[in-house]
Amino acid sequence: MKTSAWLKSSAKWIKLGIILAFCAFGVSRLGFFDLANAYWLKTCFSIRGIFQPHSSGSSPILLLPITTHSIQKVGKWPWNRKIWGEITKKLEKAKASVIGFDLDFSTPSSSDLKFASTLHKNVILPIWFNYLEKGKTSILSSPVQEVSPAPPFSQKTNQGFVNVETDQFGVHRTLLLTHYQGKVYPAFALEAYLLYKKILFKRTAQKGRMLQVGSLKIPLDGERALWINYNHSHFRSIPADQLLNPNFPYQKIFRHKIVLIGITSPLGQDIKITPVGALPGLDIQAQILDNMLKQQFIYPISPLKKLILLLILGFILGYFLPSYPWKKFLPWVSFLCFGIFISGFLLFALTGAVLNVISLCLLTLLFTGILVLAESRKTETALLNKLQEWQGFNQVSQLHTGDFTLDEFLESALTLTQEIIHDTHAAGILLKNSEGKLVLNIASGVSPNTENQTLNPQEGICGKAASEGKGICIENLQTSSLTAKFEKDLEVSSFLAAPLISKNEIIGVVWAGSLNQTYRQEDLISLSFLGNQIASGIQTCILSQNLSQLYLDAMKALLRAVEFYQPVNKGHSERVASYAIMLGKACSLPAEELETIRSAALLHEIGKMGHFETLYRKPEGLTEEDWKQILIPLKTGLKILQPLSGKFPFLPILYHFYERYDGKGFPDGLKGEEIPIGSRILSLANAFDDISANAPQLGQVHTERAIQEIKKEAGTLFDPALVRLLIQNLSHIPIGEFTKSA
Repeated sequence: MKTSAWLKSSAKWIKLGIILAFCAFGVSRLGFFDLANAYWLKTCFSIRGIFQPHSSGSSPILLLPITTHSIQKVGKWPWNRKIWGEITKKLEKAKASVIGFDLDFSTPSSSDLKFASTLHKNVILPIWFNYLEKGKTSILSSPVQEVSPAPPFSQKTNQGFVNVETDQFGVHRTLLLTHYQGKVYPAFALEAYLLYKKILFKRTAQKGRMLQVGSLKIPLDGERALWINYNHSHFRSIPADQLLNPNFPYQKIFRHKIVLIGITSPLGQDIKITPVGALPGLDIQAQILDNMLKQQFIYPISPLKKLILLLILGFILGYFLPSYPWKKFLPWVSFLCFGIFISGFLLFALTGAVLNVISLCLLTLLFTGILVLAESRKTETALLNKLQEWQGFNQVSQLHTGDFTLDEFLESALTLTQEIIHDTHAAGILLKNSEGKLVLNIASGVSPNTENQTLNPQEGICGKAASEGKGICIENLQTSSLTAKFEKDLEVSSFLAAPLISKNEIIGVVWAGSLNQTYRQEDLISLSFLGNQIASGIQTCILSQNLSQLYLDAMKALLRAVEFYQPVNKGHSERVASYAIMLGKACSLPAEELETIRSAALLHEIGKMGHFETLYRKPEGLTEEDWKQILIPLKTGLKILQPLSGKFPFLPILYHFYERYDGKGFPDGLKGEEIPIGSRILSLANAFDDISANAPQLGQVHTERAIQEIKKEAGTLFDPALVRLLIQNLSHIPIGEFTKSA
């Protein structure tokens, strides 16, 4: 019964394990693990080579390599057919069982007939097949193009093809049979085995994933290829040039041997990469033949068996792992993955079976990852909530530096409170008034009759939090005796209140209520921390509002002073500011820069107070000397305005106010866009108002005349792009209120 109950509770995990098993199997079949499996196979060969003793002498295979030294000693490559005839006669005389040439004799030669006369039926000449390639991987099932030896040779010898499978992972498998134009050809090594064992080729039959050669059964993979089992055997090797030495005792050495002849010099370009390193083709053919003679094969596990193994592992993972806390089963998972690799190697070393350890480990890691995520959801959710809280705290801190009114700040702070204190149904902020009472300045989730609520000191939960200067957490609001009337009317089940403390002074309370969640102490800690941030922000807003008011009052006083000295220009600065703001908006300037331009426009004539009044009213216009004189009050104005430039950096705008777009202005002779955008805007706005309103130099004129005048100076005095924007956007300014008709 207990087992049945546990199986029922684990059903979802078992299902997950089985689903992941199918996924891992599908990914494996698509070839995503080919490279990893190739490295795994290479690792198996390497580890086995450490413990496997090197064998030599017992094998009937004897290699006759054409080395670089052999070529240097005998002569230029390729050698004459006469040399091969002499070597063949000696091998026949020594009664070699099989003589296999891994050499190309397909190119016709005048000595072919003479060489053919030395050949017998125990000689094998290779046939090469050109096969298609897809990317870097050979397609074993593709049609092949036969390149046979010359006719005299094919009549006297046996043939075997030598196109081992070379792909992006090196040579690790080979076809043993291939079909071409109705004929079946054996591989070079298979033909050598048949001759040595005196087995007729007709006794070779391919049945599914097995090749029957007499009584020998050779395992194949899904593409009917043999996986080469590279043993660390050192085949006896005698350089081919030794047989050309008349004193070499060859007669006893080659008796009943399988002699494989091939070039191992890099000149032959037959060096290939294998799982055990770079080997010449001759050694690879010897390894294939040695596999058959010793009946030592690699057994690729069939797809069905792979799937069954994955399903078994998926069931085991789903049945056992969820019963352990995830912190405890992680060591078991590590041990399991290590065990899979060890089991895979032992299986390979003892039986030759290649276990797909990569897909098994992937299944284990996938299941573990999902289980860890599922088991740690609560922890993850808690961490996410804390992260959101800290992000909210950071946002509140950033609000301190923003240019907000107190109401704007309180609204943003309330929104962040509801985001940080999760599952909040209602929230609000109460601030102390001049009488020491708590006034509900802003709230969310309250009924209309609760708004603008006022609490006496120590009244309700909020009053108690304010009087004691510490937070209060009420898990069940309905049973609490501390609640005030407005708190009872909130229709919430749990309640938090935290004082707003700034500079050791309690200035209010922030509260939150939940309808579904029961608040805990950690929620109160978060709200208290948030309350400190809100209190600091409130003080910053109040201070900012006071400074802004002082700033505006100072600007108004200076503006009145300018109008006192120049009563004829009354309203001029406000009009210039309107035109400048309109141009700034048309240029898509940010709000802060617009306010800087507004301040510059309102104060741009401050330096004229008491300076050269007649100079500004000269009917005939200003000379270059007059402009130099104007720089004196300009510098004076900058000194006067220096204390006010902290809020908005408008001094650079005023300093370059007299620059010209063509570069002939003052004080620095800046040209074009070298002039700050604020200075270009202010210069144009000022000129437009001077002309359209009441310029002494031109007399009273209409707006149309002002437009004509600034058009004439576009590109010289003024930025032509700004001139176009001014004309296009004049409809956005109530010009009728500013301009004076002629």
